[in-house]
Amino acid sequence: MLYIELDGGITRMQPQSINWEPPAGMGNDGQGAPVYGPYWSCSLGFSYLTLTEYDRWHAAVDGDAHTVTLPHPITGRMTDFTSVYVAHVTPRLVTNVQNARRAGETGVDETCRAGTTGADIGLSRITVT
Repeated sequence: MLYIELDGGITRMQPQSINWEPPAGMGNDGQGAPVYGPYWSCSLGFSYLTLTEYDRWHAAVDGDAHTVTLPHPITGRMTDFTSVYVAHVTPRLVTNVQNARRAGETGVDETCRAGTTGADIGLSRITVT
């Protein structure tokens, strides 16, 4: 199984998607050869996370470097990447509007419920060797 780890804590839910972005081009050197930045970025998409897992990832958006275990973008082997920044954790919200009041209706519950089911997580400053 594929277990993503954050600072040694395992995320039991499997990511729905893992997308790697290679270093961006920064221009050309004096010889005209392209120059690339040193860091990769990665986005993780989870269709479901437990509240504990979501809170752990969200708390890591703190400006500190973390160790994250991910599949290597080239080899696919699980690799510990150090000095990784958790750039953002965006919840995926599910809204239940089935009972929301429609214009002019009476006797219908006005409640609109929303809940977090998953999250999109952005990781940056990843050094891939």
